[in-house]
Amino acid sequence: MIQSASDRRAELRREITAYARRLTATSGLQGFTVEDLCEHAGISRRTFFNYFPGKEQAVIGEYGDGVDPAAVDAFLDGRADGIKGISPNLLEDLLTLAAAHFAVIGLTPAEAGAFFAAAHREPKLVEQLMRRGEEHHHYMTMLVGTREGLVSEHPVAHMAVTLCDAIVQSGVRQFLSPDNTHTLPEIFQTRLDAAKQIFAAALPN
Repeated sequence: MIQSASDRRAELRREITAYARRLTATSGLQGFTVEDLCEHAGISRRTFFNYFPGKEQAVIGEYGDGVDPAAVDAFLDGRADGIKGISPNLLEDLLTLAAAHFAVIGLTPAEAGAFFAAAHREPKLVEQLMRRGEEHHHYMTMLVGTREGLVSEHPVAHMAVTLCDAIVQSGVRQFLSPDNTHTLPEIFQTRLDAAKQIFAAALPN
């Protein structure tokens, strides 16, 4: 399959980010230069600055590179006709969208380890990561509201995304564990099934 120009740019941005995280994890942000990063990534300094304004931004990465437009469209189209109230498959579809996100960025134990190590080495990156998390939550809440026909900032949209985030966070931890043998969608489904049991038990008979 022939890659589009935008796909090639996204792939290169992800490669630059991967190198930036590895270098930060081993040397800290002050332990390498943009030139060092360019040498590792096999790009020119000019190319680097076409993608990122600096090293910190390269470590954090470009948010849009993890968004699969086709998966977003499928999520928005996932509400069945004639449904009243919230779609019964909303959480399943949110988790499918999350799995597509991780497939795009190529989540692996090695890459995740470099990311966490970089954040541990440079605590100031944590603030940027928190802002990125808030941006992601707002974006996902907007998608839920659009799909389900909810008014802006509706609490149901926020809670749906919050529940999805909790399942994703615990699922990713299992996925990255050395002894894991399951795919990320399988792990998400197991956790969703457990959450459904808890909520079903809380409902009046």
